Amino acid sequence: MRWVARVFAVTCAVVPSTVQAQSSLGTLDVQMTLVSGCEFSAGSENAGISQRGALLDFGTVTDPSRPLDATAFADNAGATLGIACSTSHVAANAPTVSIDGGSHRQGSERRMAAPGGNYAPYLLYRDPARNEPYDPDVPVQLTIPTAGIFVPVAIYARVPRPASLADGTYTDTITITLTY
Repeated sequence: MRWVARVFAVTCAVVPSTVQAQSSLGTLDVQMTLVSGCEFSAGSENAGISQRGALLDFGTVTDPSRPLDATAFADNAGATLGIACSTSHVAANAPTVSIDGGSHRQGSERRMAAPGGNYAPYLLYRDPARNEPYDPDVPVQLTIPTAGIFVPVAIYARVPRPASLADGTYTDTITITLTY
């Protein structure tokens, strides 16, 4: 009998020392997908631009005696047109931009059309002094120093000889291609 009591005593002493706090383990999967690419944006925010959203407006002209200049904007509110790219498309791997000749082009000349078969030739440039042209369909290397940062894409325009044009509303649609 004494032997049983010892076992019981040992058993009682061991049981409290093996009781521990209970816990359960689980997992949480964490993931993110980065997609290589670039997108057009408006202003300093990464707000995508609709295909028809950018605007280059020479306005209403009452004095056509000198060349007309305009600047492209991402929207009617005057937001700057620009792009933002992923890390795969910065520095030496930055994208190129090309601008086609428009819907009414004649050879390499961009033209806006008005009713009655009238056309207004215009030129596009990369700089405000209008010295560096965007030739139709010729890619231009962009400078994108850092991923995810808005970089303006400047498009300046000029109608060189407005005095020779017939009255009317002239329009054109150009396609801007970002290649990365």
